[in-house]
Amino acid sequence: MAEVDRLATGGRRPDRTLYFDLTAELARKRGHSGSRQQSGRADRLDAESLAFYARVRSGYRALAEAEPERFRVIDSSAAKEATEAAVRAALADLVAASAEAR
Repeated sequence: MAEVDRLATGGRRPDRTLYFDLTAELARKRGHSGSRQQSGRADRLDAESLAFYARVRSGYRALAEAEPERFRVIDSSAAKEATEAAVRAALADLVAASAEAR
């Protein structure tokens, strides 16, 4: 997997990766929401089984555990405002470093 990633990205690595974590059940429920279906935003992944969602989550969790210095796990099961606050906190050190470099 690491070799495929290296080839696909040309060896470039992001400074920070945000992983928006949801249980498989909640992720699938959001993908199947009425508003998503009606707006035409649903895609083939939204139609996948619960087992698929669980495998995807497991894979991303493994990546985050393998590179804790790069990944920040954001619990996105809460309200949008809480997720936004978690994102701001996860990026605060990079934003501050960028501002100091100017």
